[in-house]
Amino acid sequence: MTIFEYTHPSLHIEDATNCPCHNIVQECVNTIEQILASSTRTLDETEETLASASRIDWQGDAAQAYRENLQKTQLIIKQHRHNQVDCQRILAQAQL
Repeated sequence: MTIFEYTHPSLHIEDATNCPCHNIVQECVNTIEQILASSTRTLDETEETLASASRIDWQGDAAQAYRENLQKTQLIIKQHRHNQVDCQRILAQAQL
């Protein structure tokens, strides 16, 4: 008797469809999908705020520094969106 058969007597190694790992993976996928949806909403709202903030009529050195910071934040958002695509690709593979 193998350790697997001893610890999981109702499962047969040949019958991988009954492996509890499948349920665990699906639970993880569901959780990550919820986090992705939440982060997408947050990024959308942040972009809306940045767009509104960039329309402020303001001149001078402080205004220039302010706009540069807005642009840096926009680049960070773009990177997060790229990471989301990568994460979705990984999730799709996990569900195969």
